[in-house]
Amino acid sequence: RNTCRPQADEKRSFARFCATRQLPTVEVLAESDGREIVQFHPLPAADLFLKPADLYGGKGISALPFDAGCGCWVGAKGESLTSAEVLAYAGRAQAGHPWVLQPRLRNGPAWARWSLGALCTVRVVTGREAPGAPVEILGGFMKFPQGNTIVDNRSRGALSADYHRETGRLDPARDPACPRIAISTHPDTKAAIAGEVIPGWDRVRALALRAHAPITHIAMIGWDVALPGDEPVLIEMNFNWDVFTNTPLGSTRYVEIVHSWLDTPSPEVAAFMAAVLNA
Repeated sequence: RNTCRPQADEKRSFARFCATRQLPTVEVLAESDGREIVQFHPLPAADLFLKPADLYGGKGISALPFDAGCGCWVGAKGESLTSAEVLAYAGRAQAGHPWVLQPRLRNGPAWARWSLGALCTVRVVTGREAPGAPVEILGGFMKFPQGNTIVDNRSRGALSADYHRETGRLDPARDPACPRIAISTHPDTKAAIAGEVIPGWDRVRALALRAHAPITHIAMIGWDVALPGDEPVLIEMNFNWDVFTNTPLGSTRYVEIVHSWLDTPSPEVAAFMAAVLNA
């Protein structure tokens, strides 16, 4: 990671970015810099999600199910945790990493057909030709968890399918274990993928465009967006946003945008690019 790069994709900073700009995201109940723990809200009687703030690809994430019978949460080894014990447990489980504790989101009715339980997200890659240019959608993909995994990262076996950037209509999915085989339906749920339009697509794309709008010095960002109810929420922002599933980058606006920023940068962008290239 380049030290000169903005760190809003670090999960604690991302939560503050969203709060400052009134962007819908997952509430942070507590966080830690790896040493001090700060609790912002009482823990709800519901499943929780514990994430290292500085790791990616689903690494280090764990779920803390809530046992309504005993009024406590269940740790990775089956231990019962009271509200007072959860934060200490989080500090031990993350072993010195900064972390965030959040409610565990579930797919809303419109997306629930594509998972056995883990949250699905849509990666929306936004870009602009110059700091003052309009933000546009470059493309992206939707991720579909397989099996009993708790995350939808492709590095953890999730399927992914590109979509048409205007309509949100999905292509066939691909399994990272067998990337040459096109998949039309979800192997677990049997729900159709290929040819389906992402429910809530207009609101999903609008949220990504709105999120990128105030960030004038970054050419392209990949936003992970979920639909836990009727309205989409931001889950993460990614400067390393991954390549698409089927779509060649050369068939998108990626090349033009890269050339625009490298060939005719503003003084602000020129300084930023020079720092990146010399890091």
